[in-house]
Amino acid sequence: RAAVAAVKAWTHAGRPTHRIVFNVASYGHSFSVPPSGAFASRTKTLTAFPTFNVSNRPLGDTWDDDGGVDVCGVYEDPGGTFNFWGLIDSGFLAAKATPAEGIYYRYDECSQTVNGVLHPEGRLLISLLYSRMCTIRPHML
Repeated sequence: RAAVAAVKAWTHAGRPTHRIVFNVASYGHSFSVPPSGAFASRTKTLTAFPTFNVSNRPLGDTWDDDGGVDVCGVYEDPGGTFNFWGLIDSGFLAAKATPAEGIYYRYDECSQTVNGVLHPEGRLLISLLYSRMCTIRPHML
């Protein structure tokens, strides 16, 4: 439904159908964020740019790897990547691509994206597609 609505909105905004490329963001990256740095002072509102622990990259979904030493002998952290299905399987998103109940999130009105989802365990996922973005973006032309 969201894809059909998005194409209708773009064509209604004057974009020819042969010029429409429909792309759905399908991943998020995890960062270790202490709750004290994740929320605005004395609230449960996520900050726009929380501090994170650069030396502790949490694992992503079940397709992510543990990290290790590369062919040049340099240690590479885990990727920390969650595919779309992994965000749902891990309980960050509900089946309709909205933040799951009990998950804190920050919605950015300008970019029309969920740019932060915080799991109670302290993992932050960024740059996620929110379902209503598809119908709003054409009006930003």
